[in-house]
Amino acid sequence: MTVYWEIAKDMELEGKRFYKQLSEQSEIKELKVVFDFLAFQEEMHYSAFCKLEGNEEVAFEEKHNALRKAKEIFSQIAPDFSAPAELNTASEAYRKARMLETGGIKYYMRLLESAESEDEKNAIKRIVREEENHIRVLDALIYFVNRPKEWLENAEFTHLEAY
Repeated sequence: MTVYWEIAKDMELEGKRFYKQLSEQSEIKELKVVFDFLAFQEEMHYSAFCKLEGNEEVAFEEKHNALRKAKEIFSQIAPDFSAPAELNTASEAYRKARMLETGGIKYYMRLLESAESEDEKNAIKRIVREEENHIRVLDALIYFVNRPKEWLENAEFTHLEAY
């Protein structure tokens, strides 16, 4: 399993680097917070895979919920937000981030099939759920950039269940 853990860790580090890059490039402080939070979660996933590789127990903190954080931030800026032109071109970067997350989920689902213990399975399932939430955040961000005034009315995002 060691090689599988290495690949998973590399994927998480790549995600962290990409979100940090998006944060650095963003001129909107609220979006920086979202990207920094996503980078933080990728770092947590990296740590989880390190622990799994070392046969250590993995614990997740419930307070780190990407959907809740994004909803909070977007709802604060939505009423008066007007997307600058350069933000609209950034949506391609958000789509790339979405592709990275989707690729990670596919890999982790294959990894789940070869997990050796219930702890491994539970940790991988939790990471998959969090990555799925990252996709929801990115989808909402793309939607938000294109239609900020309508964002809060988007039933797909505002009625998501917390994990």
